[in-house]
Amino acid sequence: MFSRMSIFAMFLLLFASLLCHAQTATCTNWKFFTNVWPSGINRWGTVVGYGSGQQSGAAIAGYVRYSNGAVKTYVAPNSATTNLARRNQLGVTVGSYRDVNNFSHGLLLSGSSTATVDYPYAIETILNGINYRNTMVGIFTDSEFPVDYYGFKLKDGVFTFLQ
Repeated sequence: MFSRMSIFAMFLLLFASLLCHAQTATCTNWKFFTNVWPSGINRWGTVVGYGSGQQSGAAIAGYVRYSNGAVKTYVAPNSATTNLARRNQLGVTVGSYRDVNNFSHGLLLSGSSTATVDYPYAIETILNGINYRNTMVGIFTDSEFPVDYYGFKLKDGVFTFLQ
């Protein structure tokens, strides 16, 4: 038979679990951009995407909008467009940018570090996703068939072609 303390503990645990998932959805301040294109959201409510600025001719910037409303933007060097597509639980963000020749390159952001990711011999690479184990997926095109895109997986520096 359960004691009063056991029943109280179970009640408290059930009540606490209900409160843990309660969140207030807010969308209060997106005034940094004129146009906003969100691409992904993680379980903590951090949104990534890209947006165009309020100035005509300004570069399209990638952004991370945290659940507390803080926004960080990123524009890849010498690019007109930077798009952040997904962010994992570890805070690693993937996306792409267009260079001055209008070719796309994969982009990896982790803290203050950045890296360009290009599929071997590809003329364009775009990173679309990342999981908890930092395995990335994306698409690429090559010079032989520049209108066809192919899938790939990148884990521990090894590219795997996906068919």
